[in-house]
Amino acid sequence: MPVATVICPTFNHGPTLRYSLPSALAQTVEDLELFVVGDGVPDVTREIVGELCERDGRVRFFDNPKGERRGERHRHQAMAEAQGEVILYLSDDDLWLPNHAETLIAALEQADWAHTIPAWVLPDGQMGVNLVDLADTFFRDQVFRETRPPIPGLSQAGHTRALYEALPLGWNPAPEGLGSDLHMWRQILAIGWVTPRSVPAFTVLGFPSPARPGWTAEQRADELAAWAAKLSEPSGRAALDRQVLATFAQRGAWEEKHSTLEREALEAKLRRGSLARALGWRLRAK
Repeated sequence: MPVATVICPTFNHGPTLRYSLPSALAQTVEDLELFVVGDGVPDVTREIVGELCERDGRVRFFDNPKGERRGERHRHQAMAEAQGEVILYLSDDDLWLPNHAETLIAALEQADWAHTIPAWVLPDGQMGVNLVDLADTFFRDQVFRETRPPIPGLSQAGHTRALYEALPLGWNPAPEGLGSDLHMWRQILAIGWVTPRSVPAFTVLGFPSPARPGWTAEQRADELAAWAAKLSEPSGRAALDRQVLATFAQRGAWEEKHSTLEREALEAKLRRGSLARALGWRLRAK
C-alpha cells in the first residue's frame, strides 16, 4: 500500500504535464500513487498521460467529461479510491522539488493538514512568495474573512486521508467568485479539532496562469522544460536557493519599512491628537 496518494487535476494544459507529473514521480519518497484527474481533457492530454501510465505503474488516469466549474467533484470521486494515508496535490503546471513529498509526509505525522511556503516564478524570472503560517490564528482568520487571502496553492498542501473522510462535503464546486483551493481550505480549517502546520521550507515552484495571459500550452510547457532542466543540475538548484533567499530578504525589508512607516504615521496622528486636545483645553479655560 502506498504511503501517499497524489491528486493532479487537469483540464486544458496538456503539454505541461510532461514536466509536472515527472516531478512528482522523481521524489525521494517512491512509495506513492499518482492520480491524474481529467476534467474534459483534450486528446493531447490523453496521449501524454497514457504514455506515462505505460512507463510507470504508479500513474492512473481518470478520464472524466467536463464537470461543473473546475471539476471538483471528479477529485472527490477519485479520492474514494486513494490508498495512501496521506493525500498530496499537484497542479498540472507546477514543479515539485524532489523533497516535497518527504517534507509533507513528515509534517503530517504530527498534523492533519500541512503546507510548505508558497513560491512562484513570474515570466521575467523574478520570484514571489507568500509568507503565511496557518497555525497562527491571524492568518486563519484571513482565510475566512477575505476572498483573496495569502494561502498555499494546491501544489504546496496535503492532509491525512482520515481528515478528508471527516469533511462534511470534501471537494465540491466553489461558489462563484471564490477559488477552489480557498473553498476547500476553509472547509478544512472550519473543523475545530484540525491541527494545521506551516512548514518553513520551499519545495514547489509555481507558474501561475494569471501572470501569463495569452500564453499557449506549448509556451507554458517550454517554460517548465527550461526550469526542469535547470533544477536537474546541482548548480541550478543552488542558484534557485539563492534567488529564494534574496526574495525573502527583499520581502522582509519591505515589511520592515512598511511597519516602520505605519508606526511613524500612528505616532504623528497621536501627537496631532494630543496637541488638539491641549489647544481645546486652553480655549475652554479662556
